[in-house]
Amino acid sequence: MVRVLDVALRLLAAVFGGYGLTVVLGIFLARTLPMAPSQAVTTALLLSFLIYLLTVIGVFAARSALRAWGWILLLAALFAALTPLLDRSGLS
Repeated sequence: MVRVLDVALRLLAAVFGGYGLTVVLGIFLARTLPMAPSQAVTTALLLSFLIYLLTVIGVFAARSALRAWGWILLLAALFAALTPLLDRSGLS
């Protein structure tokens, strides 16, 4: 039963936590990459597939589901806080 719960928590972290982290990092990259806004958005969108893949791999490679959730939440909070500070797009 404990193993089933661990896999279920990892699956939730991979699907929903990975999606959330990917969105936050995509916005961060789109607003901070030093290129034209349309190119920055396209580049961020393409990189988001890699970010999501690496997040899923990281979730299932983590020692525990709790550790995976912790890293996802920490990184999402960090990049969400840095985005307005490092915004180069000129958009508000």
